[in-house]
Amino acid sequence: MRSVRFASIFFFLFVNTLGWAQQPQTSITPSQDAAAQQTYSASNPPPVTRDPQAVTVVTQALTAVGGVTAITTITDYTATGNVTYYLDVDRAVQGSVTVRAKGLNQLRLDATLPSGLRSESTDGVTSIKAQDGTVRQLHTQPPLDPGRLALPYLQLNSALNSRSRSLFYKGIVDVDGHPAHDIQVQHILAGTLGQYNKMNAYLTVDFFVDPSTFQIVMMQDVVPQGLVRQIRYSDFRLVSGVSVPFSIGARINDQNMWLIDLGAINFNLGLQDSDFQL
Repeated sequence: MRSVRFASIFFFLFVNTLGWAQQPQTSITPSQDAAAQQTYSASNPPPVTRDPQAVTVVTQALTAVGGVTAITTITDYTATGNVTYYLDVDRAVQGSVTVRAKGLNQLRLDATLPSGLRSESTDGVTSIKAQDGTVRQLHTQPPLDPGRLALPYLQLNSALNSRSRSLFYKGIVDVDGHPAHDIQVQHILAGTLGQYNKMNAYLTVDFFVDPSTFQIVMMQDVVPQGLVRQIRYSDFRLVSGVSVPFSIGARINDQNMWLIDLGAINFNLGLQDSDFQL
């Protein structure tokens, strides 16, 4: 039982692999999304919603983190640190981790654990490399914008300007005993609304923004089988003019899954597509 839980925790920092793999899913790749968006023009815009209050909060958050220009100029990042996987209430595995992302659609994680090196990469599809060197691809829906892991502001910035993302203001809510603005981002696949209506829950992300600091304190989305996943951010530090969360932790249905404590992060090192091939 513990080995199954560990596989679920590691193999997806973003998606509960075991739960998703049991269900047939339609894969939505960046190229398919881009092709769908081409069906729209200035005279035929996609049906997105931009709540003015949501736009105001997002703009304030981007300004507080370092500004739109600073965020927009980040094309890739490489972060290193330590990771803890919680296998059970009284058992955890610790190791070192390297997180690399290029844009919003490419993410790679390499975790060095007592059992060996495990790698995971998402580049349109998700691949897993086990300790013995074998690589397998998951024939499942890849996570939405996986590159947001360490820098959630990248997705907010994209949502502010995207022709395929709706922004909603859901009000002030409580997050761990503190108030937070709830900003909801919904990814809309242009020209395919009827086909993907059933997947709306998996194409929606809520960002919770501190009303005083305008830092993102949590992201929340839904993984297969209706499980609620929360990614919490804290320990913000200024790096090259951008406020970066150095503590990133995930819970699924209120159970701790993993915690990453970064030691360093660097921007724009020139990562290539080949860096995401296992």
